[in-house]
Amino acid sequence: MDMNERWDKILAAVKESYQEAIAIATTKGVTQTCAVAMRTTIEGLVKLFYLKFYRKTFENEKFKLGKAIRDPNFTRHIPRTSPKWQEIDDIRFAGNNQVHFVFDQNTVQNNIKKFNSAVQTLQNKLEINIMSDVPAEDKPNGPVLETQSKSPIKNPSEPNIKGTVQRGEEFHVQTNAALLNLLLGTNYKAWMKCWIYLTKDPDYQLVMLSEGEVINGWTNTFEESAGIFREDFVDARDEKLPNHEGLPPTYRAIFMKCGKGKDRYFVFRGIYELSRESTPNHRISKRVADKADFSKYRL
Repeated sequence: MDMNERWDKILAAVKESYQEAIAIATTKGVTQTCAVAMRTTIEGLVKLFYLKFYRKTFENEKFKLGKAIRDPNFTRHIPRTSPKWQEIDDIRFAGNNQVHFVFDQNTVQNNIKKFNSAVQTLQNKLEINIMSDVPAEDKPNGPVLETQSKSPIKNPSEPNIKGTVQRGEEFHVQTNAALLNLLLGTNYKAWMKCWIYLTKDPDYQLVMLSEGEVINGWTNTFEESAGIFREDFVDARDEKLPNHEGLPPTYRAIFMKCGKGKDRYFVFRGIYELSRESTPNHRISKRVADKADFSKYRL
């Protein structure tokens, strides 16, 4: 992939994550999903910065946002308008995906202000504009954020294509986004994460995982007869992704990815509860339900 192709690919992803962050913030507040979209946006913009000024590229698993922001080659390009380097502070804040579960109006407004300040600073240096792609009604400080009156449900008059699903049921779609659209009535063009929160609190998550192969240092296995699901961090050479640290949510609706490419499909394996025996590197979950009703979780 040449530099122009890489630029276009990163820029497209940045625009999508920015729109996702603003859309969630204006309807639900700064949830964890929103905070991850914020971080993804800032990471992408910083990668574009290095690509533009230094012809330098990063693989996702090797990229360190915090290190990049401290790099003198980065900071010398950012205007110093105050003794505290407000622009860098805003970029660091927006890139911190621990900023989540915030619903207080004043705090939401402040978080969005800092995020947009960071985006504005970076896009000005890059001579691009990703903010113009956000619909006017979804922009912060508008009536949606002021009143919190807009429903997060899309097309509420239309029923889900799928409601209750049974363990072992197959879904012959090829992408994470297609599965979510089918189950939740969303309209995602792409969904790069393997998980999505189904509620505002962090206790219930839908995950889409692979079995039998090592990905980002992790391997997943089922003990079907015992109703046990294990996740083991087996490759110490791989550094954990930030959202892989610690323990996952208490309850997860698990879908396994099967096949490759056009032959890809998903199988629902049930709802699992995290066991108290779990550790950050060796997680154990026990099946507690064979079916799930997703009709109540339209996002």
